[in-house]
Amino acid sequence: MDDVNHWRITLLALRGDLRSLRDWAERQLDGDADWQNVTEYMTAALDALIAGENPPTYPS
Repeated sequence: MDDVNHWRITLLALRGDLRSLRDWAERQLDGDADWQNVTEYMTAALDALIAGENPPTYPS
């Protein structure tokens, strides 16, 4: 696989992760979720994605 295809696949995966994160946050905030908990999770998830790691599992 050449570098362009590698980065294209990486970018598509990142976009999917960010879309899932946004959807999760919207569902939480539409309910009775605590904003602080949502903020803490999103911060941890974004830190992991920036570091090239998998985000933590979604809290219940």
